[in-house]
Amino acid sequence: MELKVIFSMDKKTIDCIDRLAGALAGIKNLVPLEGAELVNTPENPQEPIQEPVPDSSPVAETPQETVTEETATPQPETATRVYTRDELSKAAAEFARLGADKREHLQKHVTEKYGVSGVMSIPKERYGEFAADLREMGANI
Repeated sequence: MELKVIFSMDKKTIDCIDRLAGALAGIKNLVPLEGAELVNTPENPQEPIQEPVPDSSPVAETPQETVTEETATPQPETATRVYTRDELSKAAAEFARLGADKREHLQKHVTEKYGVSGVMSIPKERYGEFAADLREMGANI
């Protein structure tokens, strides 16, 4: 009997797990859980483990210069969730009940971005995009 488990995570989560695994790899006193077996450790290598080599190149100092790193916001690589019109309508209605300013903001957004007069007129292929917009505005979806 074969059992396959498939996890779907966005890139940010995968990067975080990779950094955590890298940090844990550097800890020498890991104690396995009872009944667990340590694999691929310096004491029990299955694959060659390479220790990091410090960079010995000199670092040039730049006085009174501020270096800023501009990075693009990564888009998550996630499985696309399929929303129904009812789910979107319910979330939009709950959001609109939070006050007149929220209701007006939502109506203006739907009209300007989607070119339609109301939530019920948003094309089905843009439901995911609209759900993300609702979430960004603070709606519970």
